[in-house]
Order: sequence, then structure tokens, then C-alpha cells
Amino acid sequence: MQQKAIVIGGGLAGMTVAKELLKGGMQVDLVESLDRLGGKAGADYCEDHQLYAEHGYHVFPAWYGNTRQIMRDLGTEDVLFDIDRAHSLVKGRFPEFHTVHEVSGVRNVLRNVFSKVMPWPDMFLGFYFVLDLASERFRRQGFLDRVSVNGLLRSRFYASEEIARAHQREILQAQSVPFYEISAMTMQTLIRYWSRYPSPLYSVLSRNLHEGLIGPFEQQLRDLGCTIHCGKSVAKLLTTHDRVSGLDFEDGSRLDATGANDIFVIATPPNVTSRFVDDGLITAEQMSASTETWSFANLSYLKTAPMAGLTLCLNRRVAHLPKEPVTLIDSPHYMACVDISQQWDDLQTAPHRTVLSLIVSNFEPLKGLSHHKKLQVLIDELGEYIPVDHKDIEFAYLQENLHAPLFLNTVGSWRHRPCTRTRLANLYITGDYCRTRVDLTTMEGVVTSGLETAKSILHDHKGSATAKMVTIHPHKARPRVYFFVDEVRALTYRPALSRGQSVATSPLKPLRSHHEATCGDHWRRAGWDDGGKGTRQTRYRRGPPGSRQSPWRQSRGRFQ
Repeated sequence: MQQKAIVIGGGLAGMTVAKELLKGGMQVDLVESLDRLGGKAGADYCEDHQLYAEHGYHVFPAWYGNTRQIMRDLGTEDVLFDIDRAHSLVKGRFPEFHTVHEVSGVRNVLRNVFSKVMPWPDMFLGFYFVLDLASERFRRQGFLDRVSVNGLLRSRFYASEEIARAHQREILQAQSVPFYEISAMTMQTLIRYWSRYPSPLYSVLSRNLHEGLIGPFEQQLRDLGCTIHCGKSVAKLLTTHDRVSGLDFEDGSRLDATGANDIFVIATPPNVTSRFVDDGLITAEQMSASTETWSFANLSYLKTAPMAGLTLCLNRRVAHLPKEPVTLIDSPHYMACVDISQQWDDLQTAPHRTVLSLIVSNFEPLKGLSHHKKLQVLIDELGEYIPVDHKDIEFAYLQENLHAPLFLNTVGSWRHRPCTRTRLANLYITGDYCRTRVDLTTMEGVVTSGLETAKSILHDHKGSATAKMVTIHPHKARPRVYFFVDEVRALTYRPALSRGQSVATSPLKPLRSHHEATCGDHWRRAGWDDGGKGTRQTRYRRGPPGSRQSPWRQSRGRFQ
């Protein structure tokens, strides 16, 4: 009898698991609570306006190896086109856009430094901090997962409020995670991937995500023999001893395991998964003899927040809007937008109108308002940056996404995140909050998690030979540039170059003197390490008697 797998959740992670298990010779049932597949990667079709409204616009950087492989298998990779720049806009300064280009050469680096996003000295130091963070050498569960990006920046002598605010805008608008909460380890991983694959900056679809990815993916699953149940919301996991034996649905129906070897896979967001945690599930964990240490109780430590999507169809053309994404600087709700009427092929046939797709990263303050008031606030805020008024709007569709919030990569969250297996023998887990090499909450992280979970299932139930059929992009994340940066830092601290260093840094002497006077003695007395978590101990060395060496000078031994 063919072994059966029941996948709970029809998002991109669940679809990826289902595909690999079907290819591995298993029978798969895919259960989804919505009337469509795709989850946060899907799109809702608006009949009245014959338009797909997405969860928010999506980009595909060059390092999205697994996601691009899926699109290659589906034959839809050719609908991607490359973007080599992004823009930012200051309130009341339309159409004076500040442009940042892909970091694919020295010329573009210089263009970005002098892009007027912020004063060029702060821009230069901001880029240096990016390299500084990316070249740190710590273990994955060591120091960097226990400090925020903001905390690490403020520990550097070159830190400034302008740099901190700039990084806050970038991170919050991209990931809904405040700068003072996101893990430095997560940010380091992201920087390393983007630096290893700098060109293109990212790619976007020339059509909506449903037609470019989810629709063909669903058809492929059906062709492989997957049974899809949409509109079925799971209320409870039924357990017997240390195994899952079936599912109870919200509508009162039930799905029982057909055999002792049936497998269950949870592919739902953490807020949905936490609803499955009850006395029966925890009891089954306690009865299990598994060596897995992660427990469903750890879900309470993971934070989520909604990122809303807003689609606006305007009855006129807005001139001077670029086709690349635009970040609205100092937007209260951290909004960013893109003119999809310049990107999607089916919308370019109507040149008399503009269709904007916006993401609202800081949606939490609006949760208590009515739907109409939320729309009004967001449209008024957009009008302060781009010449858009309520009378220009032909159609507005707001996806609040309160039922599908994003997982936040906050400080210390790595140790509470699950891998692929659970303590229950036949229960596995996948999703953007699971541990992967990608780490960050992205489409690539979701797909990678699905592939790793499928590989674990096939290894446990079909053998290692079948598991090797699952191909996972290696995600090499340490470009040679960081070894070069290490060498530059080492050279900076060598005594033989101290005379040249003194001349080159003479304008900074007043700043260094103040820093040494206020911080040097404290760090010499205290030192620091990672609390015995297994990372390399780093303690500043005491200088000669009577000396006042700063941590900047004393830390030279770390890089040699």
C-alpha cells in the first residue's frame, strides 16, 4: 500500500513539501483553509475589476536559488525581468527620487555613496557597517543571535543617529522588524547572500504572482496526483500515544489516518500552528522517546506581525513614477510602493491609468480602526509623497493579512525555532519560522524549509537514496570580499603602518580622544565574552601601565 502524507497548509511551503513527496512515491493530501492555494504568496482575484490583488509586491533576488529552480521547472522563469536599482522619496519632494544601484562594482558603490539618500559621510559609514557586520566571525547560535543590529551598530565608534535611522527604515519596510529587535545574525546572513549575488539587485514578475507561480504550481501538483482540499480549516490534531492519528475540522468533519505509517506535515504560520497546541499534543510529546528537543511550547517565544498589502487603481496616469520600487522615507506606517502598471503585461494595455501596489510594514497601529478608516489614513499618507487624491481612486483593495502575519527574526529567536522533525514520530513541520540556512523570512526561506522537510521525511521513510532526489541550493554566503575586508582591518592595526594610519586619521583624532576618555577604561576593566556559549572569547588586552588605549586600538589582535 502506498504511504500517505497529509500536509496541513497550502502555502508555498506546503506546496513544496507536497511536490517533493509526490516525486518520492508518496500519496499526498493537501489541506488548505482558504479557497485558494499560495498563502502569503498568493493573490485574490477581484471580479468587478478583473484584477489580481497580491499580498504585497514580491521581488526575486539573484540568491533565490530554490525559488528560481521551482519557476524553472514550471517553465515560468522567463516572466522574470531584472531590476538594477531602487528609489526613495522624501515627503513633499516628488518627483525628486534618490536612487540606489546594485552593488556590482566600484562605480555603483560611489554612485550610492553620493546618492543623497543621506549625507555622503554617513552613507559611507553605513556601507562600512554593512561590511563590518558581514565580516564578523561568530557561531550561528553564539553572540550575534543575542544582539540586535541596532545594538551592534551603537557599539561601533563610528555610529551615528543618521546611520541608525537609515537602517531602521530599510529593515522595517522590508521585514516589518524594528531595527532594535532584528537579530544581527539574521542581518549578517542577508548581507552575505546579497553581496555574493549582487547582480541583478532583484527580479520581478511581468505578471501577477498567481499566474506566474502559484497557478502553474497548483496544476503541477494535480498532474502529479495530489488531492487538494480547499476551504477546510483544521481545528485539532488527534493523537494516539506518541503519534498523530487524524484531524478534526472546523466544520465538524474528520480525517483519520488510513494506516499506521501515515505522515502529517504542519505547514501553517506560527499563529495558526499555536492553535493546535493542547493537552493531547503536549501529552503525546511527553510520551515520545524521540531525541528531538524542540517542543510546540516554544512557539510562544516567536513573534509575528502583519504586513498589509494595498492595491490602488487610479483613473489617470501619474507621470514621472519609475517602474522600480519606491521607499517613502519617514512614512509613519513605513510604506513602499511600485507601479505595477509598468511591469505587468496585461496592465500595460491601459496607458490611461496607474495601478499601485503598496506594502504597509507598520500596520500594527491601525489594527483597531475600521476598514474604511484604515484606507483613508493610508491614502492620505500616500498623498503626502505622490500626487494622489481620493477622487483619483477608481478601486482600492486592502489586504490586512491579520490572519497571516509574518514571522519576525527577533533577537534570540533562533534557539526557539523548529527544524524539520518534531517529538512525534509521524509529525513534521515546515514554514518561514523554521530553521534554514536562509534564516530570514522570505519566499526563498519558505521554499528551502519545504525542501528540507521533504528531504527529512523521505530519508526517514524511504531511505537515503530517495532523499538524495531532493536538490537544495547550497546558499554559499561568504564572498571573498569579506576575507579582503578582514585583511584590510588587520593591516589597519599593524604597527608598521601606524605612521600612515596616524596621518590618514588625523581628522578623527578629536573624536577618538573623546571616545577613549569616555569608554576606554571601562572596556579595559570589564571586557566581554559570549557567556560561555561556545563562540570565540574576545577580551580587550590591557595596555602598558599608564596608557589609555581605546578598544579600537586594543582589538587589533582579533583580526590577525
